[in-house]
Amino acid sequence: MNWRSLVVAVYIMLVVPLIIASAYSLNSLAQKRTQNEASSQLSRELARSVGEIQSLMSALAGMHYANQSEREGAFIAFAQQLRTRNPMIAAIGRYRNLAPDDREQFEHEMSARGLYNYRVVDLGKSGDRLPAPPRTNALPVSHIEPMTAELLGLLGADLAAEPELISELEAISAEHRDTLITVPEHWPAAGQLILFRPVYQGIHIPTSVDERQAQAHGGYWMIIDPEALPGGFEQALGGYTRTLDLQSPLGLQRVVEHHASEQNNSLLTSLFAPRTTQQFFKIGNSHLKLSLTAQVGILPIYLIATLALLTLLTLSLALALAYSRHRERAQHEREASRETLLSEREKASRTLDAIADAVLSFDADGRILHVNPSATELLSAPANELKGADLDTYLTLYHLDAKRSPFDPLLALTQLGASHRLDVDLTPDEYDDENNDICILRTSLSAAGEDHTTGILVLRDTSAESKLHKALEHQANHDALTGCTNRYHFERHLEHLVEGKRSGDANHALLYMDLDQFKVVNDTAGHSAGDRLLVELTQNLQKICRHGDILSRIGGDEFGLIMSDVTAEEALAVTQKIYELFQTLVFTDSGRAFPVRASLGLVHFDEASDSVAEVLAAADLACYAAKELGRNEVFVYRADDETITNRSNELNWLPHLKRALDDDLFRLHAQPLADVKTGRISHFEFLLRLTDDEGRETSPWRIIQAAERYGLMKDIDRWIISHAMGMIASLEGPHADMKFAINLSGQSAADAGLIDFIKQEFLEHRVDPARLCFELTETAAITNFATAVELANSIRELGSRMALDDFGSGLSSFGYLKNLPVDVLKIDGQFIKDIANNDVDRAMVKAINDVAVSMQLTTVAEFVEDEKILAVLQEIGIDLAQGYFIGKPMALDAALEHVNNRNLEANKQDKAA
Repeated sequence: MNWRSLVVAVYIMLVVPLIIASAYSLNSLAQKRTQNEASSQLSRELARSVGEIQSLMSALAGMHYANQSEREGAFIAFAQQLRTRNPMIAAIGRYRNLAPDDREQFEHEMSARGLYNYRVVDLGKSGDRLPAPPRTNALPVSHIEPMTAELLGLLGADLAAEPELISELEAISAEHRDTLITVPEHWPAAGQLILFRPVYQGIHIPTSVDERQAQAHGGYWMIIDPEALPGGFEQALGGYTRTLDLQSPLGLQRVVEHHASEQNNSLLTSLFAPRTTQQFFKIGNSHLKLSLTAQVGILPIYLIATLALLTLLTLSLALALAYSRHRERAQHEREASRETLLSEREKASRTLDAIADAVLSFDADGRILHVNPSATELLSAPANELKGADLDTYLTLYHLDAKRSPFDPLLALTQLGASHRLDVDLTPDEYDDENNDICILRTSLSAAGEDHTTGILVLRDTSAESKLHKALEHQANHDALTGCTNRYHFERHLEHLVEGKRSGDANHALLYMDLDQFKVVNDTAGHSAGDRLLVELTQNLQKICRHGDILSRIGGDEFGLIMSDVTAEEALAVTQKIYELFQTLVFTDSGRAFPVRASLGLVHFDEASDSVAEVLAAADLACYAAKELGRNEVFVYRADDETITNRSNELNWLPHLKRALDDDLFRLHAQPLADVKTGRISHFEFLLRLTDDEGRETSPWRIIQAAERYGLMKDIDRWIISHAMGMIASLEGPHADMKFAINLSGQSAADAGLIDFIKQEFLEHRVDPARLCFELTETAAITNFATAVELANSIRELGSRMALDDFGSGLSSFGYLKNLPVDVLKIDGQFIKDIANNDVDRAMVKAINDVAVSMQLTTVAEFVEDEKILAVLQEIGIDLAQGYFIGKPMALDAALEHVNNRNLEANKQDKAA
């Protein structure tokens, strides 16, 4: 450290702090006295507010014991009176202590008060009202004042669903004390204060802990707006930051924070720690902590005097140092100039030597003038030997083309264009047409002057880069597993042939191969065995392919073979050889043998060649037709073939279905289900309907078949669920309790997001889940058994029922039934339609019903077409009947009118009996 730095350091460490400390001490005492007065004022006001809140809660509890017989009306009147007189009270409520057997009576009482949809619920993290599961002791909210739209969500909410809150409520009930916490984040009025006080049965408070626990009758709560506390945070005491914290059994939480509303006149406050005063107020086992914080600094008058003195001292010190620095700067600049020149020369030399590329310069006579270390390594000679030597003695290069013509750097130098630079790929190897390891030099030639008499040659070995580029290009166009080309290369080559077909006479063909039952190998022997099968199959197929044909793996178990410049007969001959290969091909793994079969679809470009999409679509149609023939078949595409026409018509349904979804063109009809014993209708099943462009109604089976084939059934199911719930929510009067069934497809059974969607629709439409039953066919349930079980459990947890449709259509119906969590069993109509005349059908239906009764399942019979069938079902004991004799599918309004008429007729028959 030089002497100037020492002077400045002493000046900063001693003089400056001494002056600032003197100014601070003059101002500190007055600020402290003012803050203590402000803190005392605010504490008195808050203490009065806390005492008033506790008195109000005592009055509310006293009302409970004084009005045992009429506490419902008394609560509302008294709560309204308290809120009117005390604006700091945002809401007052009552919660009950319910045993499991009391829950139904509680919900009945809520309905009697006109709160029909307010059952015992749990509040979700986003404020959703979810059905509450049975609990040993539930603590639902029974009353709220005021009953605003925001607070109504709390009615029926079970406080026992909050893990931290239930333990605290049980503790205050046993100890007979209050507790003050903040309102949970997912409740209305979140973040405000809520005070709980327990109450007990009878007119006296029990004296012992056991008696208080036995007679616990819930309690009262009061939501307090901390911003509205008397003496509050919006009033005077400007210039201070006020905070209110709550220390409760749930932890320490910040309730209110108000920053200083007036500007603090003190300066340099960041240099000093703020001054804080605190007061504590106890409520039950909770504490409110009031903090008042003021910034500490120096008044401007003191700071101005300090700065003036510092300025005088600083000017005198600066003048003393300026002259010394001027002399040293001039000397430093002279030395820096010399060092910069030497450094630049050294840097240029090091840069040239460090370049990995070989750099050499030569004159117009081809003599080497300069080389860097990389060039000496490339030319295999020391620098002193190379300088002055002829360039062509040490370096002979050839153009990287088929001719391998020599490269003359002197000639190239004289022919340089306006850019004075030439970049070209060269090689030192003259004859290497078959050598994949050829050395490639990226060469850059430039002139050192305008007269082109001196040249600079830069050589860089790019062999590794070239090999990497070829490897990446191969990976981009080939399947990593089988080694044949991939779908990307397949489609590019196909597009090239289609474009060429438009301008030439060459004909081509495409063979589409889809392995049959490949999934069996993966599921039985594992995916590694499946991979080996694909590799062996590819090797066998490549032996059959002609030279120039393109074999590609275009899917997991799908292959495509493009045969170029081939007649229809030649393409069919190659296809026949491949078909014969599949008839004898057997894959073995660990002693197990798997026959390898495939469905083959052949299309010749003469039949479909307007575009790549048309060729691929034709090949897909042909392959699908081969599968329809029973798999392991060959189908040759013909544009006029009936099978292809039917398949094309099915493809035409795809845009029609998408348009119906986008434009909301689907309609829902309802078919009634009647009680077999009474004949009354209380259930409906929603059925999908759609009209074509001519206004004709489309077969539902045709809609479902096309939608399932093209993966649209999941979206259609969601459309049905949403619109069905909207229709159910609109029903009023005698139809408000009607129950409905909605069918789910196999695709929806595998939809992981379906349950969340159903849950959201229940909340949006405010539909009671108990009014809905979701149906899944036996075939779909068995096909997606694991996901079907999970779906059924989730639907039942929501409060809805689950039905197994078309029961008895499978080979192992009873075997799966015992493991499926369902509530309703719909018997396949093939057993019902002839039951009046067929003893076997009657015996099978009776057996199904006996099993359903033992499992406590509701049974439904489909295809009930006449009164004789209904009589047999009544004799067997079936619960519900569905069919044209009960009612045809119709619009919901017409279906409800049909219900009114049928139930009226049933009532007349009952009276006549």
